Amino acid sequence: LYSETSPVGDDLRSLASETMFRYLTIAAYNSKNLPEVLREYVKTLKKEKEAAARFNFILNSDLEKFLNWVPFGKKTAKSDFVRELIREAMEEDEEYRAFLKKKR
Repeated sequence: LYSETSPVGDDLRSLASETMFRYLTIAAYNSKNLPEVLREYVKTLKKEKEAAARFNFILNSDLEKFLNWVPFGKKTAKSDFVRELIREAMEEDEEYRAFLKKKR
């Protein structure tokens, strides 16, 4: 949080736009809207927590090496990388889309 009277610098703003810092939130407040700004932020955190599901799996050494390289080579978190692969597979999978249509 930063006061509207003291704007945040461009370096911090650019940091917030990087994938590695996707959980960094920058918000301006004043004496009148501080409670609302905080309420909205907490609401966002609750949504993220409710939607979370943990999944563990075993990798062979080649896959592990690649996944450990991802944060440095792709500049993204390992979990974000895997989530994006799953999202892409979901979008491309005709059988899955048909399954979702039947479920409605």
